[in-house]
Amino acid sequence: MDISLWDEAFSRLEHAVERGLVREEAIDQAVLRVLTLKFAQGLFERPFLPEDRAQSDYSYTRFPQSLQLARESAVLLKNEKRILPLAPRKGDPIHIAVIGPAADDLYRQLGDYTPPLAPNEGVTIWKSMQRLAPPWVEVEYAQGCAQGQEDANELLEAAVGLAQQSDVVVLVLGGSSSRFEEGARFAANGAAAIETGGSVLMDCGEGVDLAGLTLPNGQTAVFEAVLRTGKPLTTVVIAGRPYAIPRIAEQSDGLLYCFYPGPMGGQAVAEILYGIVSPSGRLPVSLPRSPAQLPVYYNTKNSYRSRHYSDLPDSPLFCFGAGFGYGELHYQDFVLSARTISLEDLAHTPLTIRFRVHNVGARDDIAVPQLYVRLLRGSTVRRTRELKAFVRLLVPSGECVNGQLSLGVESFGGWNPRMEFVAEPGEAMLYLMDSDRLLWSGALVLTGREMPLRLEKP
Repeated sequence: MDISLWDEAFSRLEHAVERGLVREEAIDQAVLRVLTLKFAQGLFERPFLPEDRAQSDYSYTRFPQSLQLARESAVLLKNEKRILPLAPRKGDPIHIAVIGPAADDLYRQLGDYTPPLAPNEGVTIWKSMQRLAPPWVEVEYAQGCAQGQEDANELLEAAVGLAQQSDVVVLVLGGSSSRFEEGARFAANGAAAIETGGSVLMDCGEGVDLAGLTLPNGQTAVFEAVLRTGKPLTTVVIAGRPYAIPRIAEQSDGLLYCFYPGPMGGQAVAEILYGIVSPSGRLPVSLPRSPAQLPVYYNTKNSYRSRHYSDLPDSPLFCFGAGFGYGELHYQDFVLSARTISLEDLAHTPLTIRFRVHNVGARDDIAVPQLYVRLLRGSTVRRTRELKAFVRLLVPSGECVNGQLSLGVESFGGWNPRMEFVAEPGEAMLYLMDSDRLLWSGALVLTGREMPLRLEKP
């Protein structure tokens, strides 16, 4: 390692040389490599960005991508009895209770190291649901719980009372990477400095490790209390990490999982809940049933097949790639371009799978078909499956669209025992999935000789 950032190693090097722990020539070599890299990147000739490229007036109104990213990243995981969207017919009055500590806290929507935001530089879920509510919809808010315990009973009673008066409840729970809470402390390198057993709100970010994956700060008690009211319940989880929420998933009528949706996340979530847009995100990580469920990632190595739990299912609570929208999508007419192909041909002409997606639902939807590869043989043990391609397809209600996914020779690459990245001849299985549904599978034979592959630089 030639550069070590945010620690005290640099200030101790001179003493280390005097004690004979480090050779001065080794430091010279490290400095030479660092300076050579900077020279190659032009940092001596152009040490600063041009002033006309500096961005000093950032705002989400000037960058609408923030809102679109939030819309597309929210993941709908459950929608029992079609509780969502909360879009009643015009004239049907409805009272919505928005409850939870993450419903009206902008910094809970943002990631670690977020700087202070100027006024009106973001919107919360509660404020957005108020603003976007049709005239016949009444929306009220209760916090439910807070970091401290001195007013816990009062906040909980207010939330339960509001839920009892409502027609439907939207419960907004989750973690936080906020650095602006009272009592927050940070180390010299910027990582959070949280004492064992402390009650600091920040439960996700650099320097924040957890032994458990339950929701923090009394939120489980709020969920149970609201659940006992018997009201239709949609739970929104705002998170920077996977949480183990099996009971919440089982008992909620609707479940929307949002990984830190950003300053415009409040509007994006409200639009999804009201049906202004359809959710289209897919999980980028599996959600476990328990923090002790290991491994829970989807692409485990195919090396040990007798791994089972006696007290819970082997599968995750929600798998990598899970998620759906408000339409009803049917996939059909699958065509694979070849069942046998040489590696040489694959290097010039990609393998393709074509299909059609029919939306028989009443609402427009986004299809996100995902193509996985599993190599059955090779010089090393490969993964049970690996995501190699996906696409987003807008499918209007009642319509059918064509889709296609392609695989090049690099999609079948892997490291051999000589630590060379190569594609090897053999057999493979292809799996086309959307959410946790297997739509199509097929066998593929790769012929020819082992082919070295180049790893493209990002």
